[in-house]
Amino acid sequence: MQQIAQPIQLHRLNRNLTQRELAERSGVAYGTLRKLESTGSGSLSDYVKLLQALQMDSQLAALGWDAGEPTTAPTRRRARTRSPAPIMLETTTPNASAPLAAASHLKSSRLGLSFPYDWSNPQIADDVLIAKVLDKARFDDVSRTTAHYGLPLVELVAQRFGIDLGAGPLGAILPSIRVAQENLAS
Repeated sequence: MQQIAQPIQLHRLNRNLTQRELAERSGVAYGTLRKLESTGSGSLSDYVKLLQALQMDSQLAALGWDAGEPTTAPTRRRARTRSPAPIMLETTTPNASAPLAAASHLKSSRLGLSFPYDWSNPQIADDVLIAKVLDKARFDDVSRTTAHYGLPLVELVAQRFGIDLGAGPLGAILPSIRVAQENLAS
């Protein structure tokens, strides 16, 4: 990460600019600039704004960015997106009028999951529960969910929710689960 921060800081110092001056010129928040220079972490949009303000055209070109191309300010509010329609499964759901017992009414508890994915919604749809488990990517939870619902359904839910099963932790977890299921089947 320091590979990102060092050139910015060196160019700023070579131009005798303070962090506040560069922040004003670039439109990047002062705190964000301080964090980027000290840790190297920040958004790509802020990084590009800083490169443009410092006229670091070679670094912009290396990113595939046109030096004259304007940057847009990152949005601070989350865009509302509509979840895909739930996949209808034949499962039993707890009676909504029944008093809620400790955690036994939660699907995640009944499946033996390590995290209460449905703590705020005991009547969570199965596909949403599967998507939440995949999002957390905890090996035990993914394997239990896959064993309960089956790998084809887990893959279908991942596809519908736009979850990449071949990348990150899931890319390492699912091949092991596939092998284990194949060994159990044979």
